[in-house]
Amino acid sequence: MIFPIVGSLLGGWILSLFGFDGVVIAGMLQVFGLTIDSLGYYFLFASAGVLKSVLNFNKDSVIKFNLGEKYSKYSKYSKDKNKEKKEV
Repeated sequence: MIFPIVGSLLGGWILSLFGFDGVVIAGMLQVFGLTIDSLGYYFLFASAGVLKSVLNFNKDSVIKFNLGEKYSKYSKYSKDKNKEKKEV
């Protein structure tokens, strides 16, 4: 769960090396009228990482628990189904 957040922050840091942070800060001011600094810039990337983590968790849990074992990617049946397709 922490890896998407760290990855987003790392991506934000790499983009800031090329001046993307200035573009985002100026864009927030022009589009939304909000003044943010570098802390707000990194908070946006951390929030994106949290959102990605939550969406991936919910996607996996819906597939794993709500669709039943036959349709789960963790199921033993899903591997057998793929083998049958390759043989045909």
